[in-house]
Amino acid sequence: MNSEQPFKVRWGFIVNAGLYSIVNFLTYQITSMIEPSIYSVLIQHKLIWVVMFSLVLLKKSFSVQQYVSLMVVCIGCMLVKMSNVDGDISASALCLIVLQGVCSSLASVWIEKMMKVEERPKVFEDESRQKLYWFLSDSFQMYMFGVPIYLAGSFSADQSVNIPMSLGALLVTVGVSQGLALGAVFVYHSSVVRSLVAAVVIVLLAVEHGVYSVEIVSGIVLVILGVIGWV
Repeated sequence: MNSEQPFKVRWGFIVNAGLYSIVNFLTYQITSMIEPSIYSVLIQHKLIWVVMFSLVLLKKSFSVQQYVSLMVVCIGCMLVKMSNVDGDISASALCLIVLQGVCSSLASVWIEKMMKVEERPKVFEDESRQKLYWFLSDSFQMYMFGVPIYLAGSFSADQSVNIPMSLGALLVTVGVSQGLALGAVFVYHSSVVRSLVAAVVIVLLAVEHGVYSVEIVSGIVLVILGVIGWV
């Protein structure tokens, strides 16, 4: 292990914590204004914002085939989520959905930007151990910056939730494991790949649900074709 300073507070993760707090707040507001089924369809547009922020913040470039594939995946996710969609949507709810899509996508790309900083103190000579160390360090800081915001939200909530300590610990463990898995995707791949993984999960859940309407089947096919086209 090298003698350079192995730990440095990365204040940029405050941006990520703030964005996710906005996303969580907007989820509550939007689902109280429109049917959750409509919301689950329209929020799929955030894949478009992920691509746009990747172009601006990460200076990435995509081929025409990849652009088309991502649009196909986005449309496919919307179709899969389109079963049992009913009810009206107001202009204000639509604006909030777009705002949430922007914040969620920006948070995703921002994490990738923070975790892929090239200039790091040399902790290990081995490159794989070096990358793993900073991945775990970044993940820890990302969660720590979010804790005060989530605690403030919990204490300011109108309703109290009483759950057993063991169940609470299990939920935290599952949440942390999920976060680490997603963080690994950001470090070793990209936020766009993370969005594609989320699309595949949507398809798997639809298959498990066992309801095969024309919209769902069409959506599943489009997602599969889009993912193949991307690869």
